Amino acid sequence: GRYEKLRKSVLLASHRENAYPIDPLDWFAEATRSIDSILALSQAVSQHNDRGISSIQANANHTALTLLGSALSIGVLFFGTCVIIYRRILHPLRRLEQAADTIGDGNFQQPIPIFSDDEFGSLEKRFETMRANLLFDREQREKAELELQKLHQAVEQSVSAIIITDSDGLAEYVNHRFELTSGYQQISIIGTEIKFIRPGETVPQTCREIWDAGRADGVWEGELLNQRKNGEHYWVLASISPVKNAQGKVTHYISVQHDISERKTLEKQLNYLAYHDALTGLPNRALLADRFNQVISRSRRCGCQVALLILDLNRFKVINDSLGHNTGDAVLLEVAKRLQAIARESDTVCRYGGDEFVILLADIEHATGVSDVARRITESIAAPISLEEKELQISCSIGATLWPQDGETLENLLSHADAAMYQAKGQGGAHFSFFTTELNEQVQLRMELENDLRQSLKRNQMEVYYQPQVNLDTGTIIGMEALLRWHHPERGLISPDSFISLAEETGSILPIGEWVLEQACILARTLQIGGYPELVVAVNVSVRQFEDQDIAETIKNALARSKLPPANLEIEVTESTMMKDPEAMIRSLSALKRLGVGLALDDFGTGYSSLVYLQRFPFDKLKIDRAFIVDVNTSENHATMTHTISTMAKNLDMGVIAEGVETGDQLAFLKQCGCKEAQGYLFSRPVTVGQFTELLPKYNQITPCLH
Repeated sequence: GRYEKLRKSVLLASHRENAYPIDPLDWFAEATRSIDSILALSQAVSQHNDRGISSIQANANHTALTLLGSALSIGVLFFGTCVIIYRRILHPLRRLEQAADTIGDGNFQQPIPIFSDDEFGSLEKRFETMRANLLFDREQREKAELELQKLHQAVEQSVSAIIITDSDGLAEYVNHRFELTSGYQQISIIGTEIKFIRPGETVPQTCREIWDAGRADGVWEGELLNQRKNGEHYWVLASISPVKNAQGKVTHYISVQHDISERKTLEKQLNYLAYHDALTGLPNRALLADRFNQVISRSRRCGCQVALLILDLNRFKVINDSLGHNTGDAVLLEVAKRLQAIARESDTVCRYGGDEFVILLADIEHATGVSDVARRITESIAAPISLEEKELQISCSIGATLWPQDGETLENLLSHADAAMYQAKGQGGAHFSFFTTELNEQVQLRMELENDLRQSLKRNQMEVYYQPQVNLDTGTIIGMEALLRWHHPERGLISPDSFISLAEETGSILPIGEWVLEQACILARTLQIGGYPELVVAVNVSVRQFEDQDIAETIKNALARSKLPPANLEIEVTESTMMKDPEAMIRSLSALKRLGVGLALDDFGTGYSSLVYLQRFPFDKLKIDRAFIVDVNTSENHATMTHTISTMAKNLDMGVIAEGVETGDQLAFLKQCGCKEAQGYLFSRPVTVGQFTELLPKYNQITPCLH
């Protein structure tokens, strides 16, 4: 410390450039003494260090032994730890790694084993749960993908066009059917705006319904008119529905469209056919009723009259049957064309059925205008019709009624016009007739007769009369014709001419005809048992009986109930009946022929039968109409016709009988012609059953006992 103080004072004097506070010898002495102190200290330190090093070496040896023991312990501990770590950590981790690899490889079918209940076992359980969940999810996803694939295939192969757009109407998907229907390719449609409706082609009401449904997030269904890529329009049955997300916001729209163009075309055709005649294209009854209502409404406002004409073609049935239905159709088409040419734009020409046409004339000021139209129609129809190198000439009969004089409703006007038409037809040829009060009375009488006729059988008002048929060589009665009479409680005895046609039109002829047939068979069987086994009863059969029932079965049943042999029954068919449908009549008559009954052709010479057909019909007898007999002695034509019929029947190996014989001169002429049988007032009028049984013995030499 003393040396340090001295050194600082020397350094301070030197710094200040002052004289040293000590002389050099003292300085040297002090420095030497300090060095010796340091050496002594150093020696002491060295000794101390030597003792310390020895101690340290001893401690180090001890420590080394300790460390060696510790190292051995640590090694044993480390090895044990490693074994424990491997068994408790690394091996489970390896199993977990394998489980993770199994799951990572997608092998969800192999279960993960659980080896312990510790944390690793818990992890293994979690991995197993994960595997099971992933397996379930994958199965569900595969099922969903399969369903989606099915759905996609169904959508792609759907017969309906399917369009999916976003909420702004931009197309995101269209199926193949849309491409086929619209002509647009999918690639050109995606991302573009789809217009479900086309302005100007959809009615405003439909547009409003679509927009209202869209704003209300509802589904719209209806028919729309779309346009293909080539510009062609087509109809679709469409539905437009929104698709919402989880928040309820509309994200997409789906439109399903089914092409119904063919159905629309068919509906249009069916609608046309529902109101138009298929052959002529003229309005039919349904459209006539609609036009009538429109015309009447307009006429009420302007105070004009309306006329309704019914036109019927004369002898059209002859043309249709003799020349074929194709020729008949061609005639109807030509008639329709001529009527349309005469009619005004405000008039309606309708084909009412068969060869009947109805013309509705609007805005009629006077009946003379109707007469003028009828005259022009008659002249137009009468003009020759050229068809396939054939020239046909027909005429028509027209009946007319006026609204409101002759009726307020279409039914009344048609009924009255029909009555007027039949009045015109009764005049023969081409005639025109207005409905009159007399005609109205006839219509009322007809309706009353129709109602009474339906009840006549139930009220026992019908009676069968019989007119004898005589063999001109022997003068004996060989048969009788059954003739119907109606005992009306108010109008008295009504002849068949007044009600048979009405019975045929209303269908009453069917039960009446069966009743007449059965009464005639019963009488013939009674007379046969009473001693007249050769008598033949002749019964007229209506065309309605041939058309609306199995006439062969009806006759067979009547014969069976009466036990009359078929040979004692003769069925008479008029020539006009035969020619309505010759082929069908041939089949029906052949069936009757097989039963064994006789067949007679009534009113021969008054119709339009073809000799070709006559050869094919299985008739046994021809019946000469009274129209030829009445003036056979004064008319050369009728005498020639009667003689010709008799000769033709003989050549065809057929019997012949004349009806309407009233004088001895007529009888002499018939015998001269070779006619063997006759009936008429010369022999007897039609008489009741009782009168006929009394008449039989007068014409027969042997008078049997009648029961």
